[in-house]
Amino acid sequence: MGNTASKVVQFPSKSEKVSPKADRHIKNLDGIKYFNLQQIKLLRRTVRDQATLDLERGQVTAVREWMAVDLTTCTGLRVAEAANVRCRDIKAGYGECALFVRDGKGSRSRTVQIPDSLKKHLKQYIAWKASRNEPTGTDDHLFVGQRGPWTAQAVQQLTKKYLKALGLYENEKSVHALRQ
Repeated sequence: MGNTASKVVQFPSKSEKVSPKADRHIKNLDGIKYFNLQQIKLLRRTVRDQATLDLERGQVTAVREWMAVDLTTCTGLRVAEAANVRCRDIKAGYGECALFVRDGKGSRSRTVQIPDSLKKHLKQYIAWKASRNEPTGTDDHLFVGQRGPWTAQAVQQLTKKYLKALGLYENEKSVHALRQ
C-alpha cells in the first residue's frame, strides 16, 4: 500500500462568529441558493392576489401564473416537469392526491403526492379552463398560452417576473431555488 496523507479539517470554535454577510451567501452542497419560507410565502401570496384581480377584470394571465407557481412551490417539480404536466397526470379523484410526472430528471417518471389545497386548486383550474372552452382532454397540456403549450422557459420567466417585482430576484437564484 502506498503512503496516504491525511488531512485535518479545522472547524470553527464556538467563540468564532460567522459574519452576517457570510451567512447570507450560504449555499447547499449542490451550489444552489434557496429561498427561505417567508420569501416563498410572499411570492405565493402576491401571485394569488394578482390572479384574483385578473379574474375580476376578465383577464387570464395571472390565473395561469398562479396555478404554475402553486404547482411548483407545493410539489417541488422542476420547471420542465411543471411545463409538461398533462390533464391526465392529475390524480385528484376521491381518495386520490397525486400527480404523475413524466420524463423527469434522467428520463424517469414518478408519482408525487400533492396536498389537498393543491388538489382543490387543480380541480378549480381545470374547471376554469373548461368554462373558457380550452382543451382539458387527457392528452392536453395543463398550461397552454396563445402560442401553444408552455415551455420550461415560460415558467422560469413568469417566476422571475414576480421575483423581480418583489425585489427578491438574485442572479444566482433560479426558479429551482424554490424547490425545498
